[in-house]
Amino acid sequence: MPKQALNNFLAFLVIISALFFAGLVSFALTNHQEDKKPELASKTEDIKQVIVISRNTPSAKPSSYIIKTLSTPTILPSPTAVASSQLVSNLTALVSNNPTATPDPQTNQIDLVINNSPSLNVNVADGANQCDVLTQALNQGKISSLNMQYNSSYNSYAVYQINGVGKENQVWWTYSVNGANPPLGCSLVKAKNKDKVVWTYIGPI
Repeated sequence: MPKQALNNFLAFLVIISALFFAGLVSFALTNHQEDKKPELASKTEDIKQVIVISRNTPSAKPSSYIIKTLSTPTILPSPTAVASSQLVSNLTALVSNNPTATPDPQTNQIDLVINNSPSLNVNVADGANQCDVLTQALNQGKISSLNMQYNSSYNSYAVYQINGVGKENQVWWTYSVNGANPPLGCSLVKAKNKDKVVWTYIGPI
């Protein structure tokens, strides 16, 4: 066989061999992809079924979508999404456990003096009046006894006795607030923070 013809024949064999191997590789890849498609389709259907079940459940909350989706191996949520969901759950639980939570009322401190006795520190709620200051002083153990009754002449409560001093049926106690004598009964004058209140007995012993 001439040399030129032999070279052409060898080149033809190389091309045929290359085409044959290329066909084998393509065939193998095609079969492999086709084998994977049913599995992928099956997982996709599983995911759809889980989501449909979650939406059809009457008691399902929005967070249940995330929980049921996490049970599917093919879906992996980002750490940020999980952390955000946990934060929302914690805040919701906190609000649910404290439905009537309200801030503490403001407390006013009153400097109370009874007949030139040592100053007494009395705590009263914001909005309390000067009669309430004496009542809280009794409740807090700052004074030993208190006789306070409504007096129509003053259109207010009036103080008859403090620590046993005074008359049961006569008003001889007077008071001043920050050095001034209010023209109203003690239940008509509001107590303010840092007030200095002085009660003085001016009647017969």
